Amino acid sequence: MAIQKDHTGKRWVEVSREMAGTQEEVWDAIATGPGISSWFVPTDVECDRSGKPVRVVSHFGDDPTMDSVAKITTWEPPHRFVGLSADLGPDAPEVETEWSVDTLSGSTSIVRVRHQLVSEADTWDVQMEDWEGGWPWFFNVLGLYLLHFRGQESAAFRVMGGAPQPTWDAWDDFSNAIGIANADVGDQVQSPDELPPLIGTVKYTSGEDQEFGTIARLDEPAAGIVSAFAMAMDGQVFLVLDFYFYGTQAVETAARWEGRWNAWMAERFGFEEE
Repeated sequence: MAIQKDHTGKRWVEVSREMAGTQEEVWDAIATGPGISSWFVPTDVECDRSGKPVRVVSHFGDDPTMDSVAKITTWEPPHRFVGLSADLGPDAPEVETEWSVDTLSGSTSIVRVRHQLVSEADTWDVQMEDWEGGWPWFFNVLGLYLLHFRGQESAAFRVMGGAPQPTWDAWDDFSNAIGIANADVGDQVQSPDELPPLIGTVKYTSGEDQEFGTIARLDEPAAGIVSAFAMAMDGQVFLVLDFYFYGTQAVETAARWEGRWNAWMAERFGFEEE
């Protein structure tokens, strides 16, 4: 769906997906810190003294300047919340982001996210289109989490590297290096012997949701999900591995392997210093 507009200057994009789980279970996954961190990026939902959520802070890296911070303006559990952020910069209009969960049946729900701003200009349309194009990929991870792991303890980490453009060459090199090149949905994949263990079954591959990417449900080193993708930005290609582990050993597993994956990525696909 393209950017929608009306006569008042409102511009918005919206993404929705049917998910396994009751309204309350899906709400927990999209409106709590542990829930969001189980399928997206590490996220804190901060509360006031009364316990009411007032801010959502999503951490996209170790640098605090990469955080996305939204002030919660509407809180209607387990159905809807709205946050207001300045993610587009100090000279841009504020962005209103609305999340909602509606019941389809006793065991399935539909999740919607809507980003909206007010502007007569198309200055920020590219960023809005990026949001619209990016959420389906993470909704794939959310869907797997809700289907197989919802409610379980979780731990996650992100490993990032870089490569020169073009993106298809970078993805070809990256996907070969980690053992997922040319894998189709249903294929078993395994990392080469010189890498940390990664064994699983491919659930999603490059296509409409992500031009260069693969998502697999993991068996080793523990039950979980891995999302690998390549994205062109700022004149280079960012290579990303998102690991999500679940169960009572999730924290221990993440702590054991995060350093090794970071070391490998830095050695094999380290960012070039300017």
